[in-house]
Amino acid sequence: MGMKLIKAKVAGHHVVKNSGWFSLNKKLTILAGPDGSGKTTILKSLLTINPVEVQEQFYTLSDYPDHFFTKGYRRQINPSKKTIAFGVFTCSRKLLYRLGAIDPVLFETDRIEVGRRLDLSRWITFVEIATSTRWSEIAEDFYSFRDFLTSQTGTQELSDRFDLIKALKKTDRIKGEAAEKLNSLLKDAEKFIDAKHRSLFDSIHFGVNRSERFKNARQDVSENLPFFYYFSGSQLLQTEFDLTNQENLNSDILSYLGPKTAANPELSSGNTILLLDEPDINLDGEAITQMQKAIDQLSQLYQIIMTTKSIDFIRAGESVHNVQLLQQDDESGTIVEPAATFDQISALLEK
Repeated sequence: MGMKLIKAKVAGHHVVKNSGWFSLNKKLTILAGPDGSGKTTILKSLLTINPVEVQEQFYTLSDYPDHFFTKGYRRQINPSKKTIAFGVFTCSRKLLYRLGAIDPVLFETDRIEVGRRLDLSRWITFVEIATSTRWSEIAEDFYSFRDFLTSQTGTQELSDRFDLIKALKKTDRIKGEAAEKLNSLLKDAEKFIDAKHRSLFDSIHFGVNRSERFKNARQDVSENLPFFYYFSGSQLLQTEFDLTNQENLNSDILSYLGPKTAANPELSSGNTILLLDEPDINLDGEAITQMQKAIDQLSQLYQIIMTTKSIDFIRAGESVHNVQLLQQDDESGTIVEPAATFDQISALLEK
């Protein structure tokens, strides 16, 4: 089993200013809302997290505003600091073991948060785990190490270089230039280490290089993120799937994703999230039931997030446990909240 998207949030769009965090089923999640409620915006924003085709990001992000108004003033949005799509993923056991081999602390969480910014950059963090060492965590050991070095002959030049730590504050993170300078110092000092101080040196070195290890961990996660693929309702209705055989169904979907993606072995059912935008559009009666059954079968192979404005489609599924409602809020625009009853869903969709 690959990584699964379990929570998401969309923000910064003129329709969906802040959806709030909403939970996702590991198989099928239905986002229900009337026309104009932001269903397509949410799906296409989530698509940017890891699209099969990179150009799809440009089409989606070009629809986001580059400024906003507050207290009568126009404020420019900094694309490099504005995250528009957030996702929290569970980590597969196989990936968790690899990450733990990079740094044992990564065994402490199987939750990974990913975000896409307006400038197309992407960030990855490990839930509740700091990705770099705070200076206060290693300062005492570093001072002990400095005292040891100053007692050795031929280390005057190195001792003078320890002045750089005077500028570090307790809350400073050891990364970037600070990590480079400390690593350079440690590299030159290692030849003076005796057996008694080896463990002290190794502990300091491990702390200084935490940010580099987490950089490698983020790269590993990036290479294992599920691909997102968006289908409009009209695309699905023009496609015939073999619903009687799961192997054929899997093959049909892969083929439909296009020659480029069908030839990509990484685009497996366990590593793909399908975003289905109103697959039941213009359907009624038995056709809705058949589409519901088709999507239910697909959800055994792929994680699916779909939208609908049809209470009949939801009733065909006989449950509301995986339904999220797109409600309107004066400040946040569209917000996403879990559905409680069929009557609640019906009241929203039939407004």
